[in-house]
Amino acid sequence: MLDSLAVRSRAQRQLRPLQYALEEARRRRVELLTRLGDAVYTGDASGTDEARAQLRALDEQIEAKEREMATVTAHAAQQLDEARSRSAPTVAVQPPAPPTEPTPEPMTPPAPPTIPEPTPIPNDPPAPPQIPEPTPVPHEPPIPGEPDAPSRPL
Repeated sequence: MLDSLAVRSRAQRQLRPLQYALEEARRRRVELLTRLGDAVYTGDASGTDEARAQLRALDEQIEAKEREMATVTAHAAQQLDEARSRSAPTVAVQPPAPPTEPTPEPMTPPAPPTIPEPTPIPNDPPAPPQIPEPTPVPHEPPIPGEPDAPSRPL
């Protein structure tokens, strides 16, 4: 935005003196045309030739000023386009599609291997439990009056 403003301002500063000079040249041309008409009307051959030469020179100056103004305008337009392209949003570009290759035929997935279920190992039939006979525990003293009790001296 600031670039655009600076370019336009600079172009106007360059064009303004050219516009004033062009307006002045066109006023001068009107005066020369009036002088040429008077010279032709009065039959003044030298005045006619002189007025025509001055008009040719002035027309060349006017064309030069107009070309200069067109150059300034074109240069400003180019700078504006460059400024717009710098500030334009980024455009995403699609990458080119990869070349197509023949696709292989789809394969059926392999079946999982069949594993047999484990069978129990054959055992003998269960036997009744064997329970030992109770015996006194060695650290307990025997109870008097029992058959296994040692006799005590009295």
